[in-house]
Amino acid sequence: MNKIKVWFVLLVLSFFYQVSFLYIYFTEKLVDFNSRFADTYWITAGLFGVIIGTYIMIKVNIGLFGKILALIVMFFGFGLIGLLLLALAITSM
Repeated sequence: MNKIKVWFVLLVLSFFYQVSFLYIYFTEKLVDFNSRFADTYWITAGLFGVIIGTYIMIKVNIGLFGKILALIVMFFGFGLIGLLLLALAITSM
């Protein structure tokens, strides 16, 4: 398989992983999970997006559409991590 196709598949999977987390978060089904599993799900959704998006933006020559999708995934990842830190700060007060 071509390396660019592999990066597109990773990028799309990361995007859908983030979208599935956001669906669970906004429908308030996250409270049904174990707290350790919910935190792990939250952190991995954010970090995968940041890591894959940053690597594709810097290293991979994937084309304009791929770069735009990587930027979107990266921003979603930063948003999820920021939302987690905000939630941790609010609940620790």
